[in-house]
Amino acid sequence: MDCSWGSGNEGCKGGWYSKAFSWVYLHSLRPESSYGPYLAQEGACHSNGEKKGATIDGFAYVPKRNNTALKIAIAKYGTAAVSINTSPMTFKFYGWGIYDDPKCDDSDNSHTVLVVGYGIQRGTPYWLIKNSWSESWGIKGYAKIAWEQNRCGVTEKPIVVLTRHKKFQLPIKVKERTKQPKKKRKTKQNESFTRKIGKLS
Repeated sequence: MDCSWGSGNEGCKGGWYSKAFSWVYLHSLRPESSYGPYLAQEGACHSNGEKKGATIDGFAYVPKRNNTALKIAIAKYGTAAVSINTSPMTFKFYGWGIYDDPKCDDSDNSHTVLVVGYGIQRGTPYWLIKNSWSESWGIKGYAKIAWEQNRCGVTEKPIVVLTRHKKFQLPIKVKERTKQPKKKRKTKQNESFTRKIGKLS
């Protein structure tokens, strides 16, 4: 929050996780110990002369509105950052189970959370997300959001961070084995006929 101004973010006024990742890619991330407790206010960027806490090799957008692509990305590359809609009161007071309110669409994706996993509960597939509203919210800070109808816009703008991966490609292309038509073998009669035509030409 204090460092990614140069990448296009605006501190407490908000910003985008893609721009924050851009800054981390260029400058790396400093450890929490170099900042001290969270003060909920803008401050100086602690980057010069500080020990590096983490580095990334890059980041990539996962194809939007594609449950399969996001599922593969999480399984292969880990946690994904997403922007979701948290405006419905049902979401603000969510406490347990799979959240599936039709009012939570992708019309107001302005809050960033982490998709840390996925699963199926009683036949309903869901995303497991980690929120930043403390452990008193949801399931100790987590929530299960239904896949159907792109609930809350989870799959609208997912991004995964790349570490120690030189190559990255999404969606992952699966080569399908197609049966090629068998070539007709030339019979001795056809071969001799071809030779005769060749000689005549």
